[in-house]
Amino acid sequence: MREFELFRDGMGGTVRIAAIPSAAAVLLPLLVREANERYPGIRIEIMDSLAQVALAGLLNGDVDIAITTSSNLPDSVLYTELLEDRFAVIHCSDHPFTTQKQVTWAELARESLVMFDGNSSIRTLTDAALTEIGASADITAEASSIPVIAGFVSAGIGVAAVPRTCHPTDDGSGHPLNPTRHARRCAPRRYRADSRAIGVPRMHSDRGSAP
Repeated sequence: MREFELFRDGMGGTVRIAAIPSAAAVLLPLLVREANERYPGIRIEIMDSLAQVALAGLLNGDVDIAITTSSNLPDSVLYTELLEDRFAVIHCSDHPFTTQKQVTWAELARESLVMFDGNSSIRTLTDAALTEIGASADITAEASSIPVIAGFVSAGIGVAAVPRTCHPTDDGSGHPLNPTRHARRCAPRRYRADSRAIGVPRMHSDRGSAP
């Protein structure tokens, strides 16, 4: 909320926020409601975008706040993590995974997979997880949005690994998609490949505005 206070105190009347779609759907509604109640004179503009696009918007000055993942951040950026977003598997209700409490990446690799496309930060993580265990994906379809991926899954085309903040509980046509959790943790770098960090990057010069 510190950013909204700065705008209230004279920096401007519009706060521009770029957020990855899952954050825009899960985190921002409550944030915006609270901001509207506390700072009614501020207008909030929200753009849902890919992780790298949200970060670029912040670096270029096109947006005031970015909510994105922690991957590929330049040294000029400070990062405040808001939550750890663990992955889940979505699949049709008659899939054998339904009887399992957990699904490993190795088990997932033996399935036909519906994947996010190569521009998505989610795809980067799923590729890293499969590479870590020496597995290659049998990709039957790729898409850029969770509704499309859920549609492919509900049609029986394959299963998909998605962050828990954006996995559906129903595909809209009455066919439940049952989530189970990944069990394997495999992260060669800054985070585990079975989860991702979602947070707020800031330029070093903005250190004083951090909450």
